[in-house]
Amino acid sequence: MSDAQQVQVFNFRIIEGHPENQRVAAYKATLAHIRAVSGQLLPATEQAVAVDELDAEGRYRRLPTGWAELS
Repeated sequence: MSDAQQVQVFNFRIIEGHPENQRVAAYKATLAHIRAVSGQLLPATEQAVAVDELDAEGRYRRLPTGWAELS
């Protein structure tokens, strides 16, 4: 897979109403999506994924398959 076919996604926090009501999103996303939802990027969480693994809004969700590679 070449670099042109990949994009960086990140974990981020979502603030719901009051700043004390924060939660980490259940998915990673592109910077554009994080900005669109006024999210707060979590440092050092970047991951390169294939562009076709993103949904239309720039979200990346790793689906559990039971056959994942061991690391």
